[in-house]
Amino acid sequence: MLWFRKRRLDREYAPVEIETYGEREPTEFDDDLLAKHGYAIYDQMLTDAHVKACFNLKRWGVLSVPWRLEPADETPEAQRVHQFVLYNLHTMAGGVFSLLWRALDALAKGCAILEKLYAYCDEPPYAGYWVVRGFKAKNPALFRFEVDAYRNLRSLILYAPSGERLSLPRDKFIVYAYNPRYESPAGESDLRAAYRAWRSKERILQLWDLFLAKYASPTLIGVYKRGLPPAQQEELLRALDKVQQETAIIVPEEVKVDALEFKQAGAESFAQAVAHHNAEIAKSLLGETLTTDEGQRVGSLALGQVHLKVLQTQLRALRADLAERIMHDQLIRPLVHLNFGNAPLPKFVWNEE
Repeated sequence: MLWFRKRRLDREYAPVEIETYGEREPTEFDDDLLAKHGYAIYDQMLTDAHVKACFNLKRWGVLSVPWRLEPADETPEAQRVHQFVLYNLHTMAGGVFSLLWRALDALAKGCAILEKLYAYCDEPPYAGYWVVRGFKAKNPALFRFEVDAYRNLRSLILYAPSGERLSLPRDKFIVYAYNPRYESPAGESDLRAAYRAWRSKERILQLWDLFLAKYASPTLIGVYKRGLPPAQQEELLRALDKVQQETAIIVPEEVKVDALEFKQAGAESFAQAVAHHNAEIAKSLLGETLTTDEGQRVGSLALGQVHLKVLQTQLRALRADLAERIMHDQLIRPLVHLNFGNAPLPKFVWNEE
């Protein structure tokens, strides 16, 4: 059926938003945890040592691979554009590593917003050109998204402290939505899947602290024969109370001192529960566990290699996403169009081999 002969192919037909669209908070999209707690819950989760380690490991893993810029073809124009873009990537403040490190904050927040800072160059070799001099990362909690019914991002809305509503041009910013559901500009954080394990771990750690405060120091029991005068009983009790701060006590021959020990299994159960939830957190952020685990099981070396391959697969996919959606679509393409019009675009490539 040649329906396209009677239809326009350059428009969208299936809206994502049926009624609610226009200016919207990031919390108003598809993340129910973000809608309930705001970005503060993700900031709180990042104070957990294990969550922070997994988060940074993923970012370091993505950016541990070198990159290169390839010209579109061998024509003089393509070579000239290639050299200009390469000049920008090397001279902009912080370089490519700093740019993508900040963009990968979207792993935790769901989206990252960075303002591109341009400068008009008046010195050789690119006098008369617009160059990228750097970026400024912005807090996504301060912004609203103006979208149409198809969730195409039209502009960014910022409310200044004075109450002024600022409508900011979309093309001035790099907006990276990580793992977006149904084209949500707010994306979806990796921490969303880790929330349940993190919340349970927080409660377990609180109970573990109470357990240790109560049972870590054994209760001392003083046993004496019948007929011991009350004054000596009180003296014995005071002596036992001081044992927590003293190294030794002296008691009469007829007095016996024992310690009421607690079962170690109680403490071990807390440790096992924390380890379980740490593994769940690692799986939600990294897709595996052994790159952040001690791997004390038999065959952990071979299993660790399998887990590492799983992580590497995720990192390759994430690098490809960054190269296409940030470096090509939001940095290289606008920069080339600004200075060279419809010139052939160079390609940002990771040296993963």
